[in-house]
Amino acid sequence: MHLVRALVFGSAVVAVAAACSDKGVTESSGPGTTLANPDSLTYQLTKSPAGVLLSWAAPADSNVASFAIYGRDSSASNATWYEIGLTVSTTYHLSLPIDSEYYVASEDVFGDQSTGTATLKINPADSVQTPGAVRGTPYDSAVTVGWDSIAQVGYNASRFQYYNLYSMPDSAGVCNVTALALEGTTASTAFVITGLPNGVTRCYTVTAVSLSGEETPLASPAVALTPSASDPVFTAGRVVVGTPMVTEHRRARYRRKG
Repeated sequence: MHLVRALVFGSAVVAVAAACSDKGVTESSGPGTTLANPDSLTYQLTKSPAGVLLSWAAPADSNVASFAIYGRDSSASNATWYEIGLTVSTTYHLSLPIDSEYYVASEDVFGDQSTGTATLKINPADSVQTPGAVRGTPYDSAVTVGWDSIAQVGYNASRFQYYNLYSMPDSAGVCNVTALALEGTTASTAFVITGLPNGVTRCYTVTAVSLSGEETPLASPAVALTPSASDPVFTAGRVVVGTPMVTEHRRARYRRKG
């Protein structure tokens, strides 16, 4: 079986023929030459766009011109490796991963390839659960936001790395999720934001990030908070009811989520 692969280099895309791979067979790069393998193949589960980002280290071999990415479904009987991509980069994103195992091989300008890296198996269990019960308290020019931890939600807490806290504009009681601003990152379950304009309502929500880098969907519903001059002044030690006393503190700074 033959596939068509595309090598992306700058703005040029070159289509070439690709075939099934017999992993473990070294092809020569000229008489007496063996291509060095890439190293340190790792992956990160991505949220936007959803998929898998493969990363590796390039070898110190001047004969290496590009890298070929192979995948297979290890759950299938007699699973065959197929070449699924070719790149001059040391990363490759699969937006719709259907395979569960991957490896990367070096390739020279003649199409000869190395044996490839060790097999990398994608583990869907690397994901973590979306945090729950987002809540908050407004203060004079400040807000505190808290949420249920991954451990409280009760799903794969051992894979947890940190939380991302986001804010967004509130328009007539509707949170505008297309204008997310990352307020900060924390390992705690409470976050303080000061320096906010009084009378301006913003919505706040949170995601969790796993050890492999996958970010969960936004916690829902978001909480809408409006600081007011009539609210108490925030002082150290004040946090949202029901959250630990460990908090992260950030002054307001809005930027779109990238």
